Amino acid sequence: MSRRITVPDGAEFRQRWQRLDRAGKKRVRRAVKRGEACDKPSEAALAAVVGRQQRLAWLVTWPVVAILVALPSIPQGPLAVLVTLAVATVVYAPFALWFHRRARRAVARNLAVVEGRGTATRR
Repeated sequence: MSRRITVPDGAEFRQRWQRLDRAGKKRVRRAVKRGEACDKPSEAALAAVVGRQQRLAWLVTWPVVAILVALPSIPQGPLAVLVTLAVATVVYAPFALWFHRRARRAVARNLAVVEGRGTATRR
């Protein structure tokens, strides 16, 4: 009888992540970064969690980066701050959206592997 693979959460994720060797961690991170699924269902379960974390990180960081870029322009006045915020948003938001979508795609593909509905896919 085969062991059922589940998507870990919290302490279980940390424990399974620590047990994974360095090459395995690299494969998981690379698959999420590329929006792909992992070959092994056990790694796919971890990749689904890492993908969720990456989605949240990209969703939260782009406004923070835009604000941090605009901080030095405060002494020049409110118009300078608004222009800097606009430029930072136009430059950084597409990158954030790109990686957010890739992470979302990686989560979906890895969940399919975990549930047995799919295999590791390359673009």
